Amino acid sequence: MEGPITVQLPDLAATERLAARLAPAARPGDALLLQGPLGAGKSAFAR
Repeated sequence: MEGPITVQLPDLAATERLAARLAPAARPGDALLLQGPLGAGKSAFAR
């Protein structure tokens, strides 16, 4: 188990790039906390 990693992304494109890089590494049972204000890109990341 690894500790928390905090990432702040500057824009939607950066959010989409990070999601694309993390998706192949995600395994069943993994948990990601997406935290941010309305419009921060949480749903874009999850898509």
